[in-house]
This record gives sequence, structure tokens and C-alpha cells, in this order.
Amino acid sequence: MRPFRGVDMPRTRFLSVEEAKRLLNVIPDDFRQLAHGSLYTGLRHGELIALLVSDVTERQVRVRLSKSGKPRSVPLNDEGGEFFDRMTSGKRGDELVFARTDGVPWYRMQASRYMKDACAAAKIEPPVTFHDLRRSYASLLINRGTDAEIIKELLGHADLRMTLRTYAHLLIARLRRR
Repeated sequence: MRPFRGVDMPRTRFLSVEEAKRLLNVIPDDFRQLAHGSLYTGLRHGELIALLVSDVTERQVRVRLSKSGKPRSVPLNDEGGEFFDRMTSGKRGDELVFARTDGVPWYRMQASRYMKDACAAAKIEPPVTFHDLRRSYASLLINRGTDAEIIKELLGHADLRMTLRTYAHLLIARLRRR
């Protein structure tokens, strides 16, 4: 029996800044907020939709429910801090940061449909998934010179090898530019 092709290779798709802007311009408002949250923090979809207002503090987001089971904090730049201030303004601490316009919580399967439609409308080829927003966050950090160990912590990877496996090509490209 032959192994499946490409299963050992990590996805390396991420958005350029220009692609991210095009994508955000065509997404419905409530889903756009969720996408912005991912681009500002690198949080996974499940982490974002579980985020409570009390998890957002002075210029950082605290992830209580992570894939690894370990909590972590992600600092916010000024723009991200202002965004999360707007998202939490007037809400109680036990309310979700991100909910649909109708007040109903998001669920996982909605993201793929929104992303597929948005990629088609924004003419983004190849299309991206919601998880690619997380990779876009990391790629921007790498291009700004952030150390791989710090990116590992911000993304909540259990091991540096996971970070290097996914982002090695960007780290190498950054070294070549020096």
C-alpha cells in the first residue's frame, strides 16, 4: 500500500498583506471581526470563538482553552489593542468577544464556507482556509525578525520543531536577506 501524497508536508499557505486586505473587504462584518482577531493574535478558530471578554486585558489576550491544554498570553500591538478594545467595549466579562450579528455563537463549520466564498469574491488563488490567517500572522512576525522560539510560544506550539517545520522556508528567506 502506497502512502498518501503530501501528508507529511505542512501547509505553507499564508496571505500577503495585500491579499489579507482584499479578503477582509469582502467578508461579512461579523465574520470579518473574527478574521481580524486571528490576524492580530494568531489564535486558532476554536480559541477565538471561545474567547471571553475577561480574557482580554491590557494589551494582551489570554487563551484559556488551547489545543495543548496549556493557557498562554498573546501580546497585542497598538492596532490590535484598539481592535480588541472596540470588540469588548460595553460587554460583560462572561460574554463572548466574537458572536454573530444575530448574537448566536460561532461554530467551527461556518468558517470554511465564509472563507471559500470570500476567496472567490476577492480572487485569491489558491484559496485560503481560516487556519491560513494564523499562518499569515506568524509569517508577518518572521518577516519582522521575531525569533522562532517566541513565535512558538505565541502560537502555542508544544515543540519548536512544529514551528520550524511549518515556517523554516520563511526563516531561511529572512536569513538570506540579511
